[in-house]
Amino acid sequence: FLVVCNFSDYTYERYTIGVPEAGYWKEVANSDAVEYGGAGRTNPRALRACRRNAQERPYTIEITLPSLGVACFRHHRPVTAITQGEEP
Repeated sequence: FLVVCNFSDYTYERYTIGVPEAGYWKEVANSDAVEYGGAGRTNPRALRACRRNAQERPYTIEITLPSLGVACFRHHRPVTAITQGEEP
């Protein structure tokens, strides 16, 4: 699970953040979502991690991080791991 907080009044587009595992990261909550009264600056699609070091993590994703907001992501294993019989 990954929780990213932005305490500034600036929205970051394509913000690169380090993650510990390969695979896909799906946003499961965002305080700027329309259903919470926000402007809708969310990450609607699953984000594929790239092999690039950042913040002492081996992989990265690029996210939209709303101003004064919180975004929460859940990790999903790569498709190859799922097709080889591992639990998702």
